[in-house]
Amino acid sequence: MKKAKEAKGVKPLLCPQKGSDPFCYLLILFFLIFGLQGLADASSEMPLPRSLQQVLADAGQDMGEGRSGEALAKLETFYEKNPEMEHPLLFFWLGNVRLQMEDSAAALIAYRKAVKLAPEDSRIWQNLAIAAHDTKAYGEAAHAMERAWETCREKNGALLYHSGLFHLMDKNATAAWQRLDRLMQLDASPRVEWVRAHAQAAMETGNEKKSIALLETVLDREPENRGMWELATHMYLRMKDYGKAIAALEIRLALEADPKASDFRLLGDLYANVNLPARAAAAYATAQEKGDGCPGLLVREVQMLQAAQMNEKALQRIEEAGRQGRDPALFELAMAIHMGENRYREAMDAGERYLHGHKGQGHNSRMLLTLGYCAYKAGEPEKARKFLERIPQRDKKARKEAGRLLAYLNTLQEEPPM
Repeated sequence: MKKAKEAKGVKPLLCPQKGSDPFCYLLILFFLIFGLQGLADASSEMPLPRSLQQVLADAGQDMGEGRSGEALAKLETFYEKNPEMEHPLLFFWLGNVRLQMEDSAAALIAYRKAVKLAPEDSRIWQNLAIAAHDTKAYGEAAHAMERAWETCREKNGALLYHSGLFHLMDKNATAAWQRLDRLMQLDASPRVEWVRAHAQAAMETGNEKKSIALLETVLDREPENRGMWELATHMYLRMKDYGKAIAALEIRLALEADPKASDFRLLGDLYANVNLPARAAAAYATAQEKGDGCPGLLVREVQMLQAAQMNEKALQRIEEAGRQGRDPALFELAMAIHMGENRYREAMDAGERYLHGHKGQGHNSRMLLTLGYCAYKAGEPEKARKFLERIPQRDKKARKEAGRLLAYLNTLQEEPPM
């Protein structure tokens, strides 16, 4: 059986979405709250004046109550009256307000000023990265997230992950791979999304084997991690290792309480790729039972049944579909099955049903030629002539073949009766 070119239904390993990552919004919320609670934590080298402390507290209250405009006005008025008071927390909060108001470009300018004054403050680097990301300055966002990780006491792996992610979004796969591979070496229990980004960078830098080895190590340690098995399926697909992709998908389906119809469709495509048509047909059938509305899925099921020499089952599925007015292509398959078993009258009936389903779509010369042959073999020469004569003149090749059969039919008609 001819293999399909590529298994269908494969999702990309990594699909960055437009706008901010949900993680980024969580960061914003966290640091707004952190700023409200931690005003007293200002650097000992840059003490927080009482007047600034008061305006920050007032602005923070306004922001907490959804009055971002009022908060911004208070902060800007204070800075206009006190231009000499360039404190990192002032610019940090100006950035926070702008970010909450979805003015990321202005927020980025404020955070840049803040980070120059406090280059070891992880909070500022993180929010700077968010603003840079929102303005599509992905390279700057990646650098800022890496600095946030370097200056973070806890060495939060999510920060290094986002640095790698932003490098990927900046089309700098080499830089992404360096950060993400470092993260994998530092974290013994990486999250699924981290391993997924690592795999994406690996694919773009030729480090697939190392990434797969890491994934398999994680799976040995966490054999019931459905997310990792899903990633493994797509990794093996990218490597065109369909045998391992099937094994990974089967394990994930066994772990799922209610697998999706599309999972079984993908499983069917994989079985078809490794020439297991009976299993492919069963998987396609399950997908349809679960409500998969993918066009042509029933046709693929019947094709697999035919390839598995399960012709009666294939004809049964075609007949069931025919009563529902389904895809006429199914009758073309039925015709081929009947012809293979020398049932020419049944093949002719299936072919006519195929043509009936294609009304208004022009002539199908090859089908008319085949119908003419089937009618001849079924002992109906007049019907055979009608089919052959319907082949349009413009199709010279089909007309030439039809002419030979018509000539033969004419010789049969001219023979004297015994």
